[in-house]
Amino acid sequence: MRTRISAAAALAAGVVASSMWATNAAAALPFPYTVQLQARASVGTGATTFNLPAGSSFSSNTPDINNNRQVTFKVITSGTTGRQGIWYGQANAANSFGSGGVLTNATDANASLSDPMINVPGDVVWPQTSGSTGNGIWKYTAATNVSNLFSNGPLDN
Repeated sequence: MRTRISAAAALAAGVVASSMWATNAAAALPFPYTVQLQARASVGTGATTFNLPAGSSFSSNTPDINNNRQVTFKVITSGTTGRQGIWYGQANAANSFGSGGVLTNATDANASLSDPMINVPGDVVWPQTSGSTGNGIWKYTAATNVSNLFSNGPLDN
């Protein structure tokens, strides 16, 4: 019985010591992180959105972030259109909110968009499927601020 109590006490002390070490190790990271709100959907009466049209939603999406702190993700429902969309924004200075909005919506109500990807210059690509028009790979070019159908077939070598 005494051996069990001693073993349990040693295990508890080890858990406490390891959790203290993890806390101290996390605090000693060589680089700081700043959390910044980029977008917020609204739920319920009187709730407000941030950087999204009223009635927009997103869930279980994978945002893509480039080295310039630009962010993109798929919006499940974009405001009053009821279509899927692509959100695009920029993280601003520390201790401020991000800026951005819905970049584009799917071409029709039946179209399905997949998670977008962003490169360092801020260009975004995403696939659209199941629509009556505009199926293929879409591209937003940051330098020209234009979104268009990039390819709807195999690329030539």
